[in-house]
Amino acid sequence: MKRRKDGRFMKWFTVNGKRKPIYGYSPEEVEEKIDQIKFEQRMGLVVGDTTTVREWAQMWFKTTKEGKVSTSTENGYRNAINVHIIPHFKETPLREVRPIHVQALINSKEDTSASLQHSILITLKQMFETAIANGLITTNPADGIKNTGKPTEEKTPLTKTQIDQLLAAVKDTRAEVFVCLALYCGLRRGEILALEWKDINFENNTISVNKSLEFIGNSSKIKLPKTKAGHRIVPLPESVKVLLLSQNHNTERVVGNVKGKTVTKIAFRRMWDIVVEGLQKPIELEEGQKLTEKEKRDNMIFSVTPHVLRHTYCTTLYDAGIDLKTAQKIMGHSNISVTAQIYTHLDNSHIIAAGEKLNEFI
Repeated sequence: MKRRKDGRFMKWFTVNGKRKPIYGYSPEEVEEKIDQIKFEQRMGLVVGDTTTVREWAQMWFKTTKEGKVSTSTENGYRNAINVHIIPHFKETPLREVRPIHVQALINSKEDTSASLQHSILITLKQMFETAIANGLITTNPADGIKNTGKPTEEKTPLTKTQIDQLLAAVKDTRAEVFVCLALYCGLRRGEILALEWKDINFENNTISVNKSLEFIGNSSKIKLPKTKAGHRIVPLPESVKVLLLSQNHNTERVVGNVKGKTVTKIAFRRMWDIVVEGLQKPIELEEGQKLTEKEKRDNMIFSVTPHVLRHTYCTTLYDAGIDLKTAQKIMGHSNISVTAQIYTHLDNSHIIAAGEKLNEFI
């Protein structure tokens, strides 16, 4: 070890097959740096790497997610990185991130939903796992971190009264077919909007679900279902069959825009506005006053989304006595636990209701 004219100490050490000078303001500092290099070499790490969280997050997204997953999934990762992860960690070196730093990020989102926190954590875990595989870090600082966000509101199926009100609101409108396909066939929004007339077998009373529509900005594209379970045949109830037979079949899609073409995001919103406006509570407005879109949603008799309609259909399968495995296939759930969770919740609800009825006789 030599002492330089500037007062620093220097010792030569082989790093990645090349001799390099290691500097320090004391012999102890030089030896500590060499020990760190030896540790990194033993662990198979890239010695001396200074990659920041910002740099790694951007590189990881571009090489593993961008253009390689569905648009909605890609947007979820992009949002987690650009809106939450990078603003929090900024130029922090990747190697300096510890579990407490990740927990601090999650704690700062305690007023947000648990689902958003889950999205951030999933993104971080995948980022760090890839960093481990590339020799940048040795452990995943996102492992074991818990959500602290608000629980996601439980999805509640529509009641018989609410279903009647909804059907009355969309009767003889462009939204009627969409609502009925979600409510009585359990199709997802994208599956309904991608549906073609050739997918419907009026003789066997079935619908073939084999594609889905996703929005990219205001435009849309047709894609295959995300999972094998998404490809399925679902029963076509008689009431929906009668409704479909009464429609114009010379259209590009079963549910399209006003011209029967594939819908854009704006076109779908306009169609769904029929539902929102049809379920408004009576309200007195001043002359010239108009409700904003948010005010209209807040003023609905009850809240409803396409997913709530699908959830309601799953409860209908339960009430009809459809077994769990068959319900999973009809719903297109890749994991039976998703279907089982809904069925179990309904079992518990029925037990509670039974207890209330028993109280009337005991």
